[in-house]
Amino acid sequence: MPRAEISGFDRTRIVALFQAGFSNHRIALDLGIPRSSVIRTIQRFQETGSVENGPRSGRPRVTDDRGNRYIALLYNIGIDFQQVQLSDRIFNIRFEELFPLLPSEEDCE
Repeated sequence: MPRAEISGFDRTRIVALFQAGFSNHRIALDLGIPRSSVIRTIQRFQETGSVENGPRSGRPRVTDDRGNRYIALLYNIGIDFQQVQLSDRIFNIRFEELFPLLPSEEDCE
């Protein structure tokens, strides 16, 4: 089972304790973190000068923030599309399909 990710705060503490002269073993005991994680964090800091996570692998995002809000709107008003149908129609949907309960222009005259 994979271990939980070490927080940015704890990674900073690891580096600070290492720079203060504590051993990897002592840092691991004091923080309750595996020694291998302490060693890896210190190595990353020495190589990059940072304790931040690097970019991760994975499929790039398909939608931007606007598209995500639009999907949330469709979901919240109860339009139920399968994922493939939604991606095909996301930018081609008509206003009337979004708000079928609103009166039409003819009803307002």
